[in-house]
Amino acid sequence: MPNFLVFQLKAPLASFGSTVGTYRATDTRPRRSAVLGLVAAAIGIERSESARFAALSRDVRVATLAVRQPTVLVDFHTVQAPAKLLGQTRREQLATGQPNCIPTRREYLQDGHWVIVLEGEQALLQECERALEQPVFPLYVGRKSCVLSAHVAGRVIESTSAEAAVKQWVARMSDKGPDAVRLPAAPAIYWDEGMSVEGDAQVRHLRNDQRTSLAHPFFAPRLEFEGTLC
Repeated sequence: MPNFLVFQLKAPLASFGSTVGTYRATDTRPRRSAVLGLVAAAIGIERSESARFAALSRDVRVATLAVRQPTVLVDFHTVQAPAKLLGQTRREQLATGQPNCIPTRREYLQDGHWVIVLEGEQALLQECERALEQPVFPLYVGRKSCVLSAHVAGRVIESTSAEAAVKQWVARMSDKGPDAVRLPAAPAIYWDEGMSVEGDAQVRHLRNDQRTSLAHPFFAPRLEFEGTLC
């Protein structure tokens, strides 16, 4: 029977950047790279350990669903970039007195709450569960300013499918009083190709969020499926 690690991500602000440049938009749900980056930080994988991160990415499959749909906040500010002078260090560029300030806009998600499911070998998921309980590096949701507002409450569950594991996890969280998790009616669930699910895919998405390196922002495309948690 498959093994799943189910946990939650809840934060007053989150950001899953999908663009670069002066206007940085965010996806409305956690990107695979963000989920695995958070787990890697908990385990203690360094940025230079790309091979170790690649092994983690290869050995787990990811599913996400929203407990509460967030609203979008746009932050407008200026950024001091170095002057466009080639062949000099950043310190030398800033010392020229040409601050080269540029306006930027960045999107954040307000009051986001998601349930994350990882599928893989039991030993690996148990390692991830322990790491999320006592992370090596601080955990944040997309950006360093986006800290968690609730315990991740990770638990390894042996079940027939990702949907069944989510329902078992929610049932266990139902006695947490004000911290209880209550799913909306028929929420959308998104999962990786090859994941153990019960429902049929209603939509297929081609996503460019399969991170191939921690040292550099390199990504590869992947296929993601969307269905409904009945």
